[in-house]
Amino acid sequence: MSVELKSIKIYPVFNQAFYTREHAEGEYELLGDALGRDFIVEKLVDGFLKSYKGSGSENTDWFTYGADVFAPCDAIVHNIHINPTENVPGKINHSPSSSILFRTQDNVYILFGHLKDIKVDVNDRVKTGQVIGKCGNNGMSRFPHVHVGAWKDKEPIQISVDLRALGNIRNKDIESYYY
Repeated sequence: MSVELKSIKIYPVFNQAFYTREHAEGEYELLGDALGRDFIVEKLVDGFLKSYKGSGSENTDWFTYGADVFAPCDAIVHNIHINPTENVPGKINHSPSSSILFRTQDNVYILFGHLKDIKVDVNDRVKTGQVIGKCGNNGMSRFPHVHVGAWKDKEPIQISVDLRALGNIRNKDIESYYY
């Protein structure tokens, strides 16, 4: 069976300024990593957008760490994996991250990785933009971020962010968006 869906638009992972790092075709082969994106919060510090304060050597230095993470769309929580080991920034743990796997009504699977304080359970129905947990730093991660991967019928799907929803978040409270 051929996959016709080439991309999926998701609700913003965070309710504050962030940047993403894309996983290019062929960079990673695992289904949850292929064509995935990493989301990192950034804040204005001394006039510049930065990912962390201080040296970044502690998880709490990173603006992403502990940030609320939002459901990508209306979906069912298909699976949850918990990794209780928290990484130190700059050091990687070669084990699966704490994650939530969502399934849409169209059988698209969306994986959110490197989470903590997960607030949903398997088989829960989530709504677009619902808080589903917080960003952590566990598994194959060198610093706090949320990894998002998507696929259908074992074919990776490119991920885009709903920029209208992001604009609405930003326009509601521009001060907390950047500071």
